[in-house]
Amino acid sequence: MPANSFTTALAADNFCNRNPATVAYSALMVLSLVHPFRRARRPHAIQADSRDKARRLPARLVTGHEPAVRSALMGRGRIRSGLAETWGRKLTPSEDFTWRTVLERFASDGRPASVQEIAERIGVPDDEARTLLADLRSHDLLGLDESATTITYAYPFANTPTEHRVQLYRRLVHAMCAIDALGIAGMLGTNTRIESCCRACGGRIEVRTTPNGKALGHYRPAEAFVWYDFAYAQAAAASCCPAIAFFCSNEHLEQWLLAQSRKRVGSRLTLIEGLELSRALFEPVLAMTSLR
Repeated sequence: MPANSFTTALAADNFCNRNPATVAYSALMVLSLVHPFRRARRPHAIQADSRDKARRLPARLVTGHEPAVRSALMGRGRIRSGLAETWGRKLTPSEDFTWRTVLERFASDGRPASVQEIAERIGVPDDEARTLLADLRSHDLLGLDESATTITYAYPFANTPTEHRVQLYRRLVHAMCAIDALGIAGMLGTNTRIESCCRACGGRIEVRTTPNGKALGHYRPAEAFVWYDFAYAQAAAASCCPAIAFFCSNEHLEQWLLAQSRKRVGSRLTLIEGLELSRALFEPVLAMTSLR
């Protein structure tokens, strides 16, 4: 098997069965690293499991700019303390179903579902739905307010305005970071339009995806870059997400890095590379969703 060919059989094997901590440095095992949420079989209401989903994935998630994307993913695995432990734990069927429900509601309505809506959708009492959301927060898959009753974010979606605005299904949603903004299209198998700004100068950045989130369409400026930060502590939302941003040029990215109070560790990616990395992270998440 060629080292740069991600066959569906390999995807099914790694996505379902591998511990990402044990394969972080193997080039053939990148898929299990890039999306390390190991998922259990879902309740009977959703029959297909992760193996079925993996067979439907593109035969190759990381394509023409593979070295830069692989380097970014490997660097993340080496440096982000606690990442494998937090994201490597298997979800129970109920947790998995709840997670999907949260993401699908964000996508369809542009807002998070309430506890009552989640409870009704997955067929459990409200108290159990609250417990499931708290469990997902412990996996760093979503955030909750102080009362633990309102979802504040669920990667890639934010419940409050951010600099990363995404036009999705004729509605506006906000993304947690630049890579999350790029990943929404691939996760849902649709096209999006992203409006953001250069973190250094505030200049407008616009990105359109096509076809179905698998490639870039129109984007400007042509020289734009993405900074993919490796910081991680407790939750991505409070550590790496604030620093994962768009820049209108490599020069502005370099200026921003030099101006930071402490040295940032991460990868600089072109928009094409950023899209490929985002696809690797998010495309497996809802590969069987009814929204596709």
